[in-house]
Amino acid sequence: MKYFEIGEQMHSAMLEDLKNAEKFIFMEYFIIEEGIFWNSILDILKEKVKK
Repeated sequence: MKYFEIGEQMHSAMLEDLKNAEKFIFMEYFIIEEGIFWNSILDILKEKVKK
């Protein structure tokens, strides 16, 4: 478990974890809205699907 003082730190760490995922990615969110946060995650997920 990691504590992040600000969301930008969490976002960077999450993107690294997603990029390094090899078999599974489990995510649960209640509200998703288009924007920098979601679009950066979606881009990585699309690349993972292609692999």
